[in-house]
Formats: sequence, structure tokens, C-alpha cells
Amino acid sequence: MFQRMQLVLVILPPLLLVSVLMGLWRFQAAQRTSEELFDHSLLAVALAISREVAISGGDTLAPSTHSFGSVAGGGQIFYHVTGPGGIFVTGYA
Repeated sequence: MFQRMQLVLVILPPLLLVSVLMGLWRFQAAQRTSEELFDHSLLAVALAISREVAISGGDTLAPSTHSFGSVAGGGQIFYHVTGPGGIFVTGYA
């Protein structure tokens, strides 16, 4: 009986330490991955907006591009595009 208790006390603390460290590592890795995915989705929205601005000359966005921005960003996206010299091109003032 005493040997079993010693064995548990020898094995359990390192096992708990390793499991806590692995949990923290996975949490940080998952957070980093989600931030990268969100950044990539915002980049896709920015490229879609820039394409629409180039096509329409700064007029309103197509409904498909507007809905794509809402889906990718998780909500409504407000944007403000300025050109050289700070000239307002399109977006929300």
C-alpha cells in the first residue's frame, strides 16, 4: 500500500505539470491561429473593397461585396479609403 502511494506521488506531480504546460501552449497556439485567420479574412475584405473601388470609381459597393465583408468580419465593417494627400476616395466619412 505504501509503495503505491509513493508511486502515485512520484508520477502525479510531473504529469500534472506537463498537462498544464501543454494546455497553456495549445491555448496560445489556438489564439495565434484565430488571429491569423481573422487578419486574412480582413485582408480579403480589403482587397474586395479595393477591387470594387477600382471598378466603380469610388461609388457604392456591390451588395455581394458588402455581404462578403459582413460574413468575413463577423459583423458590419466600416471602412474609410483615402488617396494620396489624404483625399477621401470612398467609405464612411
